[in-house]
Amino acid sequence: MGFDAEVVRKTILISNMGRAGSLFTSKSPGQPDWYHAQNVVIDVDGKQRTGSIFSLSVGICKFTGGGMMQAPDALPNDGLLDITIIRSISRLEVLRNIPRLFNGTIGKNPKVELLQGKSS
Repeated sequence: MGFDAEVVRKTILISNMGRAGSLFTSKSPGQPDWYHAQNVVIDVDGKQRTGSIFSLSVGICKFTGGGMMQAPDALPNDGLLDITIIRSISRLEVLRNIPRLFNGTIGKNPKVELLQGKSS
């Protein structure tokens, strides 16, 4: 959920347009300049969190697409879901934190919350 899902949605949309899709990869009328965070309510094992989030991922493994570690503490056999919540951040903060997604230190950002739970 969040920015990641929006990137996938737009990529699929553009690829389904074939060659004409390349015309829309630059800013098109009505296309937002930047992704806007979504207001959500998240419940993990009965504890609710609310707020504006940039990205939310749930998984059982450390790695997501392209070798990113959005859930650096995840173990596939511990019976827990690992949840990573990235609160609303600026474009510059996204760029500054890309290395943290690959080296497993994304949780050190104060706007990132790493959780574990049996249900979400």
